Amino acid sequence: MTGLARARAEGKQLGRRTVEQSHGAKVKAALRLRSRGVGLRRIAREVGLGVGTVMRLVAKENKAHAT
Repeated sequence: MTGLARARAEGKQLGRRTVEQSHGAKVKAALRLRSRGVGLRRIAREVGLGVGTVMRLVAKENKAHAT
């Protein structure tokens, strides 16, 4: 616990990396396919991401364009 507290105090990133950080090419491919009107399940299957992940990425992208 002390080591975790020290790491947080030093500003270290704890936990698993996000998909955006670790698989940027997959994220771009998924968003490109969605812009062409491809369905979420098909995108997930073709790109190699989970359906929930694709849904989250699409929602985040839509929110960014809405503002």
